[in-house]
Amino acid sequence: MTTIDRYFVRRLAVATIAVTAGFSGPIILVSLINQFPLIAVSTTLLWPALYGISCMILLHSMPALVPGAIIWVYGQFLADGTIVTMYMAGRSAFAVKMPAIIVSLIAVAAGYGLSCHFAPDSAKYIHDLLFVLRKDLSPDLLEAGKFNQIGRDGQVIFFERKVDGNRIAKVFIRQVESDDEQNTSVERTYIAEHGFFQGIQGSRWVVLTEGTLFITKNEDDIRKVDFREFYWHPTAYFGGNTVRHYKIFDEMTTTEFLESRDAAMAEPRPAREWVREAAKRFLVPLLALIHTVFGLALLTLFGAMTERRGYITSLLNGLVILLHALIIILIEIVGQLHASLIWAVAALLCLELGAAILMMTAGPRYLLQSYLDNLELPRIRLFERIELFFSDRAADTPSR
Repeated sequence: MTTIDRYFVRRLAVATIAVTAGFSGPIILVSLINQFPLIAVSTTLLWPALYGISCMILLHSMPALVPGAIIWVYGQFLADGTIVTMYMAGRSAFAVKMPAIIVSLIAVAAGYGLSCHFAPDSAKYIHDLLFVLRKDLSPDLLEAGKFNQIGRDGQVIFFERKVDGNRIAKVFIRQVESDDEQNTSVERTYIAEHGFFQGIQGSRWVVLTEGTLFITKNEDDIRKVDFREFYWHPTAYFGGNTVRHYKIFDEMTTTEFLESRDAAMAEPRPAREWVREAAKRFLVPLLALIHTVFGLALLTLFGAMTERRGYITSLLNGLVILLHALIIILIEIVGQLHASLIWAVAALLCLELGAAILMMTAGPRYLLQSYLDNLELPRIRLFERIELFFSDRAADTPSR
């Protein structure tokens, strides 16, 4: 690798790191705040949540941000004449783009590290945290004047107002327990003047005072019990239900994920989710290279046509981001509609890569240049032709 290649790689690496950190950092913080109420999450759970969200955001954003940074840097090189100088020095088009390909390949390797190891490892923490928060009785997670559902076990808690951090007033709790053997259900309704939260995160209960308990087994069997103090525990805390006993595709290791293919393909919904996860793991990281080659091919083809290369660079960055967003949306649609739609995603990737390879060849560029040379004003650039057109129209318009 020559000195100029090392300079290019270093310049591109610094730009990609700065752009990725600058754009992904705020998104990670906003996602963390929106997904988890920070005041209700302990420090021991906060860092795993930050780890999981960071991996997820970087996995989806890095394949677009890295090509965007590379296109921007090469646009500056084209504007200050560095690219032209390298061509005049005898370098081929492939040699000029080699530093960008090297940086994009490093991004692809980092993306596969995220998708195949760090993202599945961090997804487990996210699912565990959501599972605990969904079944937790933290007063910071409950809203006054609203029927708050606790877990998915038919438990609802309502209170009129919060007295302080751990005490609530005018409490209503409804709890339904099913007996599958006798095919019956028991409904318990608690009405109390006050409730006090006690315990630690993931294992809390409510001390109800000055209240009444209604036990309903059927419409004709209703019992009423008055109490001065009652300790109410959610049913989720009994039988070890606060620990998950299942795995989702996005938290499986790569080996486990590949081994689960046959079982997943047996039913439509697991098949869609498996194909979507496969696309995220094995196709999304590759977009860093495909977008880079595509963007540089467009920059090489159209950047020399105008002196306003800053506009072209911004336009190409916007095009790459839109194309990346379209691919990600299509992958998500695969998980909602049908697994066979993944072939549309693969066709779009092949089309993008094929167009990039076609534009990087000399033939189309020479055809375009010959077309411009055959126009009446061959020395005037594209934007200069447009400006000349509008200036002539303004000159022909009589002034009032």
